[in-house]
Amino acid sequence: MSEAPLRLAVRALGGARWAGGTTYMANLLEALKSYAPDIRVQLVARRDQPEHGYTRVITFSPFSSHRLVRLVDRLVESRVGENPGFARQLGHALAGQADVVFAPNHNFMGLKHIPGLYWIPDFQHLHLPDLFSRDEVARRDREFRIGLERARRVLVSSDDARGDLAKFFPRAAEKATVVHFVARVPEGAYDKDPMEIARRYHLPEKFLYLPNQFWTHKNHRLVVDALALLGERKLRPVVVCSGNFFDRRDPAFAADLLCDIARLGLRDRFITLGLVPHDDVYALMRQSVAVINPSLFEGWSTSVEEAKSLGKRVLLSDLGVHREQAPPKGQYFDRHSVEDCAHCIGEVWREVDPGPDRELETAARAALPVRTREYATRFASLARQCVLPGPGAP
Repeated sequence: MSEAPLRLAVRALGGARWAGGTTYMANLLEALKSYAPDIRVQLVARRDQPEHGYTRVITFSPFSSHRLVRLVDRLVESRVGENPGFARQLGHALAGQADVVFAPNHNFMGLKHIPGLYWIPDFQHLHLPDLFSRDEVARRDREFRIGLERARRVLVSSDDARGDLAKFFPRAAEKATVVHFVARVPEGAYDKDPMEIARRYHLPEKFLYLPNQFWTHKNHRLVVDALALLGERKLRPVVVCSGNFFDRRDPAFAADLLCDIARLGLRDRFITLGLVPHDDVYALMRQSVAVINPSLFEGWSTSVEEAKSLGKRVLLSDLGVHREQAPPKGQYFDRHSVEDCAHCIGEVWREVDPGPDRELETAARAALPVRTREYATRFASLARQCVLPGPGAP
């Protein structure tokens, strides 16, 4: 006998400054739509966020005069902290419409009569505190403690993150479950000629692809230095980058990086595109020799997951979470070593042809439905657990 539908209110994620949130949301909702029909999703979203085919419970906008809308916009978008009035208003708005609420925001936890599933994407501020102000570190810690205390269950995206939770917030560890998200592949992705897309951007036939936001911890500079080193050795690989140029923690980062690229004479070997349509990301992955992610920290890398779902070779920094993701034919390098990164790039440049890898693509296409079903099933099971009393249930 099938279970009764579960009404799940989801705080919509992402936007121009957090493409990863938009992608995470699309992956989750598409997986639930395909493989968890007993989960009825409704969104708490801004007017400018995609609906993904779901009904909005609450729509808020910075231009609306509605009291709740203004409250959500002020508190959620600026993340100013705990506010009992917000919880009362949101709980009232969702009353009778949601059985569980899912969000990475502590303000959505502990609503009256609506248990919360709290998502912590990562613990970056505790691993790389130099990238945050002292106040930002303290604020994040406080918000995590509030969310963890109030949530019925906690979702983390990796065993690596679950280890961090047990280390930094041990009292909440028993609430946590690991649910690895799986990247979907857009319909028709394999039907396009990837070189045709590359030509639109005036790219050469052969390149490595680095599709990360231009944020300090994404470690683009290591790749730039590796290309400079390889140039001294008469090898000239090309790396193409796409992603948002703005890092609110270090607004000058992208400009400084571009100046260094010009100074080193690498503008034709480290090519930056800025933001590109998501479908084009997959085409550029297919045309590339390999995808590269040199990041200093990840919760569960979206670019690695997309390459894994698509069927593309990946060069990765030696993070524990990257090894946990374990993409086929993945190659790892020391994230602090220019020499190691250069060796990895040089090896794949010499040995691998550009364009689709038919063997990897065939295997990835066969595996993706199974992986996505498992993702949706694990998420749905965790959401259902939230309506049952459990460890530390508020």
